[in-house]
Amino acid sequence: MKIKNTLIVLFSFLVAIGAGAQSTSVKGVVQDSASVALPGASVVLLKAQDSVLVKFDITQEQGAFELQEVPAGDYLLQVTFIGYEAYSRPIAVGTEEFEAGQIMMQPISQDLQEILVEAERAPISMRGDTIQYNADAFQPPPNAPVEDLLRRLPGVEVDRNGTIRAQGKEVDKVLVDGKEFFGDDPKVA
Repeated sequence: MKIKNTLIVLFSFLVAIGAGAQSTSVKGVVQDSASVALPGASVVLLKAQDSVLVKFDITQEQGAFELQEVPAGDYLLQVTFIGYEAYSRPIAVGTEEFEAGQIMMQPISQDLQEILVEAERAPISMRGDTIQYNADAFQPPPNAPVEDLLRRLPGVEVDRNGTIRAQGKEVDKVLVDGKEFFGDDPKVA
């Protein structure tokens, strides 16, 4: 029984040594084009034949990475970092440590086209007991009198003698951009 246990331990030890001899590590440093370290970059090792993930790591503060216990074989080393073009290169890992060296990442350069930002305002809003109309939402024909604009506003009526009524009540002031434009007589509008 004692001999059997000793053989099992010896066999396990030999298997561990044999497995260790067949794997190594892949090391390198990820930097930008100005040789500044890129901490937090993703480093991935894929099998060359079928792109199956073998190992991955995130670069340290100095941009260094180490993929440990990599079996000998052909691989694809990929590095990605936000704002930079993806880096990819085939490598062949043997029984010795593989030094990938300094990996220089190139920034993504994009020319932005012209951007136009437009905001829409509500055509009608209430502020206390005052109704505010956005005149842009009720465009009259070009060179039309103000009376045409007022007639287009919902709830506003303009009679023949120029009296303006809103919601059935006579309007005593007309403001443009919050300022009195026609004085105290809205009929002037």
